[in-house]
Amino acid sequence: MSDPYPANRLVDYFVTCGVGDVIEPMNSALSGQRRLSEIPLKPIVIDRYPLQDWPEFPLSLSVSLFCFPNGVEFVDQPPLPAFFPFVMTESLGVKVYGACLVVYEPSSQTRFSNSLTLEDEENSGSSEESVRRRRISIGARKASVVQLGSIFEPRTLCILSHYPFFQSFKQFLCELYRLSCSEQPIPLERIVCNIFETPVPPLGRVRVRLTLPNTGVVFARPPPNALPMIDVPMEVLFHLLDTDSILTIFTSILLERKIVFLSKSYAILTYVIETFLGLIFPFHWQVGYVPVLPTSLYEVLNAPFGFIVGASSSHLNASALDPDVICVDLDKNVITGAHDISELPRRDAGKLLRSINAFAGIYNPSHPSLFHIDSAFYNPPSPDLIDDFDVEGFVGQSKNEINIFDDTDATSHLDHLEKGVFYRKQTRASFLRFFAALLSKYRKFIDMQQLKGSSTISDSFFDKKGFLEDFPKVERAFISEFLGTQMWSVFIVERLEYNRNLLIKQNRIADKFVECRFFDECIDAKENRSKLHIYKKATPFLTMNRYTHTDEYEVPSPDTKDVPNQKFKYSKFPKLNQEYIRQRRVKDIIQEQDFMQSSTTSNRRNMSITMAALLKGREHSLFQSGNRDDSTILSLLKGELDNQNSELNAMLYKVDIQESEIKQKERKIRDQAMEIAALKVELAQYKIKIASELPSPRSGGGYNTVKTWNNQSRPVGGGSTHVHNHNHNHSHHSNHHQSPHQSPLQSPLQSPLHTPPSPHSPQLQHLQRLSQPGQQQAPPQFQLQSNQTQLHLP
Repeated sequence: MSDPYPANRLVDYFVTCGVGDVIEPMNSALSGQRRLSEIPLKPIVIDRYPLQDWPEFPLSLSVSLFCFPNGVEFVDQPPLPAFFPFVMTESLGVKVYGACLVVYEPSSQTRFSNSLTLEDEENSGSSEESVRRRRISIGARKASVVQLGSIFEPRTLCILSHYPFFQSFKQFLCELYRLSCSEQPIPLERIVCNIFETPVPPLGRVRVRLTLPNTGVVFARPPPNALPMIDVPMEVLFHLLDTDSILTIFTSILLERKIVFLSKSYAILTYVIETFLGLIFPFHWQVGYVPVLPTSLYEVLNAPFGFIVGASSSHLNASALDPDVICVDLDKNVITGAHDISELPRRDAGKLLRSINAFAGIYNPSHPSLFHIDSAFYNPPSPDLIDDFDVEGFVGQSKNEINIFDDTDATSHLDHLEKGVFYRKQTRASFLRFFAALLSKYRKFIDMQQLKGSSTISDSFFDKKGFLEDFPKVERAFISEFLGTQMWSVFIVERLEYNRNLLIKQNRIADKFVECRFFDECIDAKENRSKLHIYKKATPFLTMNRYTHTDEYEVPSPDTKDVPNQKFKYSKFPKLNQEYIRQRRVKDIIQEQDFMQSSTTSNRRNMSITMAALLKGREHSLFQSGNRDDSTILSLLKGELDNQNSELNAMLYKVDIQESEIKQKERKIRDQAMEIAALKVELAQYKIKIASELPSPRSGGGYNTVKTWNNQSRPVGGGSTHVHNHNHNHSHHSNHHQSPHQSPLQSPLQSPLHTPPSPHSPQLQHLQRLSQPGQQQAPPQFQLQSNQTQLHLP
């Protein structure tokens, strides 16, 4: 799938949420909760950057509800900073990813006393509706306010983006908060601006590094010929749920059922659900999706369509859900409501089950890492999250990696696997193999002729009935229900568009079809592993290594121009001062990097330098035009780069095709050579068989051969025994006497039914050649006996 927004914008908004100067309860019906410190309060957006909305993505004020799903609660003892990610879905189905750092700070404002109760409000003579909407303002009752020095209020630092860099955003937010707790030579506003100056990394090739005072944050996206990014700790899922539960939920997701996940941890909810949705590639969840559902939005649970929702187990119970809702309690490994779910195809599901047990059999709800899963500063992000999309690891080019397309990998190479260790790449490969096997024949049911002659795309170009009937009857229940889901409809329409693009564009692949090409070549690569497929299909895109991460772009350090020569110290995280806000434009960054090119000592190739070199050429005149703004310049520049990239990809694709054809021809030559060698062996065996069936010169008799090794003889048939020793030049016969120099083939035997063979007979000459010394094998020994003809060779 293509990027949701083509603009080179990594971060959309930075917001802080909490309780403002005006306090409002989340709900007027608080069922016995009296004290203000016990009442969940309504959160608001306290601060934001930028102040203006993006035209295509205005900031929704409901983001504060996702930062505080259960409302804002004051505490007496502040917990450690916590982190959790969340996901919001826009009206058009585009996902917005949020990274939220929750910190607790002393309340420095005057608040109402803890003795203030709702009963005071209810006795004020106001109606119930006015009480619900009434906002209790600070200073409204000066006699009832006190300075609350021992009360702590939470505040969230949140980043919103269309790219799921959860762990990278976590690093940035934690470092930003740490810097706010100590003196700094530059204001925090410049560090916040610095992440807005960070470009979106491309698919593969280039990593983007944002350098902070004490750490570096790396942003990297997987290559186009690799699995999509899952930037969450996947092992959490396999710690909390056993294998049977995982397959039950996996099946329910594929059938687009209503699923609710419960846990006390917001982080666990997002980590588990995002892992599940990443494992269903090449499919993408198309219906309702809220991994962390605020309590004020619980009406979503009454939706008539399928959904995946995560909620706090402290505020929602499984008994309150509809009967058709599948409830998964992650803290207890309990699934309820999973009735009448069609089973996965047994053969493919069995392989997947064995692979999960081999590579992800780490079920342990009491694992120590789960006790600190919410902590922001306890565990650093795992390095394998960034290296997860190493191409060599998936196609099996590295000696230390398991081939993703080999069905035997999951069961035959387990001697080196350590128990209790989660093998992330191999686990993802197992799920990909499952779909590659399940859909291995789907392309055969696409009507290419009708697709080529039509100007529109319709799912009628896919023979759904024929595809269903290709499966065994016991598997058709699941396949039939699966073909009725929205995710299947989107999948097959994308494949139809992809194949139509191949027919029209003559193998020029658009960027939005890279997932289609990747999965199709995964199917081809898996089939190439089968011994039943003599002729192998080329997979040039899958084995292409030019997308590996070899370059790194380092974001310029925060701008220090016009910064006062002083130390910046904060008692708590501050509200952004607009005087210190100074975000540089992309054009300025490129020019600065171009200026520093001659003095840099870095050995890494810089993407901005490459862009600056391009600007010096054909596009440099864009910056000389005063009538064009930055957006126009970037649009023209991007269009030119896209055109050149498309031409280059077309040329590279042709080269890859030619290389694949050469390799395929080489494989055919090797196969033909093996077939010729096999035919030669068969021919030799056939000649020996013909020779053994030659007619005997004696009536009703034939040659009966006994081969003797180490002075041991073995009689054949019911006749007399003739012993021929390889270590001697004489033979002992019970019925006939021959000269030591006379060959058994030259014995003057007469038969009333058969004429002795001519000395010039081809058959006899062939047998004489076999009996002559100097051959590679020992000469055969013969015994004559009536009514049988046998030839025993070594």
